Amino acid sequence: MVTTEVQVQEEAIVNLKKSDFLANNRNKEQFFQLLTDKLSEANVLCKNTVADADTLIVETAIERASSGEKVIIVGEDVDLLVLLVARTPSSCSSVLFMESGKGNTATRVYDDIHHIPENIPNIKNRILLAHSVSGCDTTSAVYRKGKLASYRIFEKKQLDEIVNIFNDPESDQEIIFEAGC
Repeated sequence: MVTTEVQVQEEAIVNLKKSDFLANNRNKEQFFQLLTDKLSEANVLCKNTVADADTLIVETAIERASSGEKVIIVGEDVDLLVLLVARTPSSCSSVLFMESGKGNTATRVYDDIHHIPENIPNIKNRILLAHSVSGCDTTSAVYRKGKLASYRIFEKKQLDEIVNIFNDPESDQEIIFEAGC
């Protein structure tokens, strides 16, 4: 069992499992505010969002890398890597993604975002749709189909028209529905 010790202003120590502590929205808000304050005092750039944190993380990384900084995103969520592949401009090569290892799994660093995965042509245009079909934070996966099987579907050139429909913000809902079917 993992426990988290948090020292509050009254100098009391709270002994709880991390998941139990963060399940309480008030605890979570106060913890993030305290963390933001302390990091800001140390001149660390902090951005908070009530929306999708993954998108904010990736947009901030791309913005900083585009201004010439070397950026490393450390995470465990494949959504971060997918968003990086989809949204990082080809002119921006100074964004890296580090996936922390756990147990027998080694830490991996993806230093060439533009070639992940290498074996799927035109992946940049296809990856968001493929990821949503294979399951992500906001969608369910197709029953008994893993990510690799879902991505393999998008290797087929005849799906380019469908991918273009889903990627076009001007696409009509009826056309999107038909393409989805």
